[in-house]
Amino acid sequence: SLAGGDSDAEGVPAGGIKVAAGTGTADGVDGGSVQILSGAAGAGADSGLLVAGSASGGATGSVSLASGSASESTSGSVSITSGSSAGQAGSVVVSAGASTTAGAALQLSAGASD
Repeated sequence: SLAGGDSDAEGVPAGGIKVAAGTGTADGVDGGSVQILSGAAGAGADSGLLVAGSASGGATGSVSLASGSASESTSGSVSITSGSSAGQAGSVVVSAGASTTAGAALQLSAGASD
């Protein structure tokens, strides 16, 4: 278990957590990878759940999933997929939040090519 420190002092944020791989500083040296995986399970059981998000509250933090910009060559792709199954495969759901004053927009756009 890994957790940032709590704060109960007004105006003092709770501790954050940053997990970062190493930087390849020489030409041709790749940066390190970060993998976060849930636990595997035996036959007839489910693997562990993986949840990423911001906590609920009076106002919540944003959640961002992005590949970095590339100054040379190609930038990495972002994929959201459910796994294949011999039974029922999982769904992929993309939705914008509801509100009592103004609902959120859902925008999908493809990149331009110069």
